[in-house]
Amino acid sequence: RAEYGVRVGALPDGGVVVAGTARVGEREEIVVSRYDRDGARLWERRVPAADGGETRLGQMTRSPEAVGGILVCGTAPLPSGPSGPRGHAFAACLEESGRIRWRHRLEASGPGE
Repeated sequence: RAEYGVRVGALPDGGVVVAGTARVGEREEIVVSRYDRDGARLWERRVPAADGGETRLGQMTRSPEAVGGILVCGTAPLPSGPSGPRGHAFAACLEESGRIRWRHRLEASGPGE
């Protein structure tokens, strides 16, 4: 599987979290992996949109709302329209354990919003 858009973050316990966009077959999804201070992978999670759609990573940071958690954001592409590719912003929060706490596609409500 090909990966791109990789982000790396150091954690207070000496561990590391790595996120990127992975192509799995014909789909692209955000993938987040957490490693301990010795480099052993603790978990890996695919983060599709809530409706099961594709996601692409933009940024990653530690989550202020989930202790030890990770916040990822990017885009959730939609089928191309008459003016070409389109999509919405996407955000998800993962807990320290890797469980997805929440995920949202952020949709504009009108032109220019």
